Amino acid sequence: METEVSSLCSKLGEPSKAIPNVRDSDMVENVIAPDDSPILEGDTDNSWEHRLNTFKQKIEELQESYDQSYLEIGRVLIQAREVYKGHGDWIKWLKENVSFSVRHAQRLIRVAEMLDSDDATLVSQLGLTSSKAYILTRVGKNDIGHFLHTFFPVGDKKKPVKNMTRRELELVVTEFLKGKLASRDHEDATFKQGVENLKDHVESNLEELKKILNKTIVSIKKSDSGTRDLWISELEVLYKTGLDQLTAVSE
Repeated sequence: METEVSSLCSKLGEPSKAIPNVRDSDMVENVIAPDDSPILEGDTDNSWEHRLNTFKQKIEELQESYDQSYLEIGRVLIQAREVYKGHGDWIKWLKENVSFSVRHAQRLIRVAEMLDSDDATLVSQLGLTSSKAYILTRVGKNDIGHFLHTFFPVGDKKKPVKNMTRRELELVVTEFLKGKLASRDHEDATFKQGVENLKDHVESNLEELKKILNKTIVSIKKSDSGTRDLWISELEVLYKTGLDQLTAVSE
C-alpha cells in the first residue's frame, strides 16, 4: 500500500509520507461507547432485574445484624421500590424476595421515610428497636426529635423513650396525640371566636358610620351650592379611597 501511495504522490508532484499500519483492532479500541445509563459501582450490569437482585443480596447481608441495620434495610427497600416502579407488582416482589412479611417491610420503609438524618442517628445511638421506632412515626415527622429528647410521665416516674417498654411507649404516644388534638380543637375554637368578635366589631362600626353619614348628608343639604359641591367631591374621594383599600386586601 505504501508503494501505491508513493507512486500516486509522485504523479501529483508531492513528497510521499509514510502511513502507519493501522489495524482494525486499534480502531475499535479507540471508539468510546455512549453511556446511556448509570452503572452500579464495581458492576457493568445495570439492568433493573440485576439491580433488584443486588438490593435483595444487600438486605440478606444486613439481616445478619438486624437490630443495628433495620434503618438501612428500610432505605434499601425504598431504593428497590423506586427501581421496580413500572415493572410489575411490588407486593409480589416483596413476597418472593425478602424473608420477612410484607407488613414488616412496609413498616421499615415508613421508619426510614419518617426519620431525618439527625433522628435516625439518635435512634441508632439509643439502640431503639424497630418496633419502638415504628411507634414513634405516629407522632409525625416534626415531633419525633422532641420525643427522643423528652422525659414523659410513666406511672409515678418520668422516663425517656429509651427506657420505656413498647407498651409504655404506645400509651405515651396515644396521650400525646390526644393532647395535640385537644390543643388543635382549642386553637380552632379560639380562631372562630376571634372571627365572630371581629364580625361584631365591624358591624357595630358600620352602624355608627351610617349614623355619621346621615348627619353629614343633612348638613350638606343645608349648605350653599358651592360648599355642597366641595363636600360631595370630598365624599367621593373618601369612598373611592376606602373601596381601593378593600379591593387591595381581597387580592
